Amino acid sequence: MEASPSKARAQAIESQSWSIVLSWLSDLYHPSPVPAFERNATTLTAFQSLMAENVAADRLQELLFDAKCEELAISQRNRMQRARGQGTTGHNATLLLPLLENSLSGAGKDSLESLARSAVLLGCCSPPSSSQSESIIDSLPARTVDLSRLTFRLEEHVSSVETLTSNLQAQTTETLHHLSSMRARAAQLSNPEDTTDSRPSTPPHASSIGPTTTDYSQLHAQTLQHQRETKQLQLKSAEYKARIDALDRQLAAAEGAASSSSAVTSTAALVSKQQVLEDKRKRITTLEARFRGFHGLPPDVDASRGEVNRLQAELEALKRRRDELFERI
Repeated sequence: MEASPSKARAQAIESQSWSIVLSWLSDLYHPSPVPAFERNATTLTAFQSLMAENVAADRLQELLFDAKCEELAISQRNRMQRARGQGTTGHNATLLLPLLENSLSGAGKDSLESLARSAVLLGCCSPPSSSQSESIIDSLPARTVDLSRLTFRLEEHVSSVETLTSNLQAQTTETLHHLSSMRARAAQLSNPEDTTDSRPSTPPHASSIGPTTTDYSQLHAQTLQHQRETKQLQLKSAEYKARIDALDRQLAAAEGAASSSSAVTSTAALVSKQQVLEDKRKRITTLEARFRGFHGLPPDVDASRGEVNRLQAELEALKRRRDELFERI
């Protein structure tokens, strides 16, 4: 099936963006090759932002350099015009030169010395005339760029020499270690009786010991494998987090149900306790009523019984009198 126009347009835009980024990287890393990297949307966006910032910075530096050159040219022309207007001769200029140097401030003297040094470095030692000064000013940007290029190349050469020196030192150390181990083995294998008569011969060693090289393709494959494992672990971590959240919700629901059931049981216990309390209150009321019935009796048991008997006798007498009164009626 053919891709839709929108997808094809997006792919074309992406391929064009990658071509621009790769051309910028090739110019940036020239003459070294561009390092390997993973191509995805995030990498493309990062490269585009870096390229935009780099281009903007280069453009700003160029504008600043052009402005400085223009200011220098304008100041030089103004000086030439003032010199022509005053009509000074070479003799007067030589007389005025010490006066001007003495009248300059510390910063002005430093600027004059730096300008003279730059003129010497750029090969302009002779006193310039008007045409020579204009040619010097015109050639300043090109010579400055050449100096920066030469400095960059020299720095690259120095770094490469340092790298080679470190590699040679590492190889020398490894070779010496290998030789010492081989001599130790030869000394162990040699006969002790022969060592008293003759010295052990130097063991033969390899004619050349090549430096250990790193398989960059294997490292790249391992890096890709680590990236895949990292992505898988991230997916599993997200899945485990989702499971933990679900278990937390289930635990919270179970705790809520347990708390509700405990609340129901506590309510039932309170009701039963209240009923027991009501029964005890009724019993206390009954006992209080009985206690009131025994109110007025002496504390002694025998005296209380005698009082009860007396009251019962009075009660019987009152009953007989009641009966007699009823009979009379």
